[in-house]
Order: sequence, then structure tokens, then C-alpha cells
Amino acid sequence: MEQVFKDELGIRKITDDILIALEFKNRDSHYTNAGALLADKNNYRGIDIVRFGETINIMLDQRAYE
Repeated sequence: MEQVFKDELGIRKITDDILIALEFKNRDSHYTNAGALLADKNNYRGIDIVRFGETINIMLDQRAYE
């Protein structure tokens, strides 16, 4: 992610302020779920992604990534 920030956005260094603005960290400097998923090291084994229909009881698609 850091390389993409450098190449595409011209950001030289990723700071806590940038991570907070992107909601990858909260103001207490703890990673959000999104930030933890994108981190180089985390405790997640994978992620399930679901696309819902008109209600959360209707699942249109589901994918699992490891």
C-alpha cells in the first residue's frame, strides 16, 4: 500500500494522520478492522465478503479469501 501511495498519490511517508483520515486507524492509534486487514502482519486467516439483496437475509454472493 505504501508504494501505491508514493507512486499514485505522491505521498512520501504514511503518517498516523493519513491513516486516521483513511479510517485505517482511530484517534487512539489503534487499527480499525480495515486497517488490520491491510496491515503487513495481522491475526486474520482470511476474509469473507458478502453482497446482500434487499435485506441482510438475502445473500446474493459470498466469497472467501485467504
